Amino acid sequence: MASRCFGDSRLAPLVFDSIDQGICLLSFDFIILDIDDRALRTDGRQRDAVIGRSYWDAYPECEHTALGQSIVEAMRKRSPRRIEQAHTLSCGGVAWLETRCVPVPDGNLLLLVRDITDQHREAERLRHSERAFRQLGETISEVFYIHELDEARISYVSKAYERVWGRPRAELYEDLMSFTRVIHPDDRAKVTAAVARQRAGYPTDTEYRLCCEDGSERIIHDRAFLGRDPVSESTRVFGLATDITEYRRALAEKDLLAREIDHRVKNSLMIVSSLLAIQRRASASCETRAALEEAGDRVTAIARVHERLHKSHQLGVIAFGAYLEQLCADVSASLRGDAVVVDVRAVAVELSAEVALPLALIANELVTNAFKHGCAAGATRISIVLEQTSDRLTLTVDDDGAGLPPGAPSGAGSLGFRLFGSMARQLGGTAIFPQPGGRACFRVEIPHIGREVANTGCGARQVQAV
Repeated sequence: MASRCFGDSRLAPLVFDSIDQGICLLSFDFIILDIDDRALRTDGRQRDAVIGRSYWDAYPECEHTALGQSIVEAMRKRSPRRIEQAHTLSCGGVAWLETRCVPVPDGNLLLLVRDITDQHREAERLRHSERAFRQLGETISEVFYIHELDEARISYVSKAYERVWGRPRAELYEDLMSFTRVIHPDDRAKVTAAVARQRAGYPTDTEYRLCCEDGSERIIHDRAFLGRDPVSESTRVFGLATDITEYRRALAEKDLLAREIDHRVKNSLMIVSSLLAIQRRASASCETRAALEEAGDRVTAIARVHERLHKSHQLGVIAFGAYLEQLCADVSASLRGDAVVVDVRAVAVELSAEVALPLALIANELVTNAFKHGCAAGATRISIVLEQTSDRLTLTVDDDGAGLPPGAPSGAGSLGFRLFGSMARQLGGTAIFPQPGGRACFRVEIPHIGREVANTGCGARQVQAV
């Protein structure tokens, strides 16, 4: 057979031995010139029973089939043909065979037969799985789509497309980019760029608006990733477009409500602060007036946090560095600390309300203490430093006054010190007090992760600076 196909009897056997397929050689008049064992095994026939016979006599069941037509056309037109078909085996089973008809010299025709039963079963299993997947896609509220990237067409889009886009699916099947017709003009360039990124082999995550016929807008969150068709090996884009209009509306209402609450809490706290101020002025006791003043200052410090939460660009988060600068300015103005240089160095860090409120009380306590007691001890400069590292946030307040007198209470002597330690403990941090007789330097260190301070639940430690 080899020499009949290639002429060179030395080369041809090497070629045929390397082909893992059944081989049958037909003459120009469809006589079986040769056939190998692999081809014979497909139906169990004997070699001597088919050699020299017409292919149509040896295999009469093939003459009027698509396979027979492919063999005739390949012989007549001298061009290759390929066909897949089911074949009934001698044992009664069914095998799927791939037959390639290849014209060779001398007017002969070579049939290459390969058993593709396993591949066909796998392909059918995948088709069944995809049909089930598409049936599921018809029931979900999101728009699921499959974009055949190599063919530049949409092979599937779920029923939800017609509800969300307000356009028929048939239109999208005919024109890949027809979905962009209802996209907001300001967002079309963004969507076109996302499609270009998909064609370049990248996943995309895009948000855009649709313009509805009634004049309203829908907000769409479109996520897409690339995959390969396991049968054709072509590249596909699998996408899920979710209508997040109601979700965004609910978030906006929640944001507005939360900001309104912060605004009202701030107003209520300022009323409390005013009532404390009235009570302070009416009191005849110096100790009572001092206690009421301190209480009013603490309430005001909390009110300032809620005011910044109300004005914050992000719900529930405040820029604490800016808050600290404003706090120092307000305390300096209220205590008439014009003769004191206030040095504020605060890193730009954003903290959640859960962290900002206790830290604000700590800052208010330490800054007020520095103005009242540091200035009384001769301080001319007060330093407030807020530093951030990868794992912690540190607030340090000190002054250049005489410091704590020897024998002064350390750690938990006064109400302010107890509040300092309590708030540090609430944040899972460490409150560091100065040594009696040493420089008045107070520091709090709290664990910090990302943009928020983590509450580890650990107790605060009160230590003295050495």
